[in-house]
Amino acid sequence: MDHTAVVVGYQTFMLDGVSNERIIEQVLVARGQKIHQDPRHTEYEDSELPQTPETIYLVSQVDERVHAIDPRLNREGLWAHILSPGESTMYHTHSRAGFPGIGISWVYYASHPRNSGELVFFCTVNDRQVRHSVMPEVGKLVICSATLPHLTTKRTGEGLRVSISGNYFLPPQVQQQVHMGKSSTRVSFFTG
Repeated sequence: MDHTAVVVGYQTFMLDGVSNERIIEQVLVARGQKIHQDPRHTEYEDSELPQTPETIYLVSQVDERVHAIDPRLNREGLWAHILSPGESTMYHTHSRAGFPGIGISWVYYASHPRNSGELVFFCTVNDRQVRHSVMPEVGKLVICSATLPHLTTKRTGEGLRVSISGNYFLPPQVQQQVHMGKSSTRVSFFTG
């Protein structure tokens, strides 16, 4: 009898009704509001997400899909990510410091000009690193485990690639219940 030991999942959705052009304009205005000031830190690449009717609508669409996975997930962090030609995103996870937490992360592509790079997930199985690429496109939402290592490949095209991201985590008491087997969550599909 066959059994699966490791499954690391992700979901994609195409979101309708999002005003990508307005979100891009708003994000570019706030571009200088960096989340981290140290250029060696992965969050240096990220800017504060302005709270506007357009971004609030986008986040409500994400909330709806995330809460279909587990309504107990709490939003923790929103940001914009702007990449110019020649740039890429460093290898990283969205784990919390000291304890990864049971959570998911997401990215939405407001713009993705031709040759803007791919989203690449990494997983190590039997001492072998496995890569899986997802091709971004305008309007695409990708949801994955917050602990899944990933990066974006170098942009070789023109224009700006603008994406919006965030995290959701289960409350600590729920995480403890899941770890003790007293509760379950569909987040396990993403975390293996």
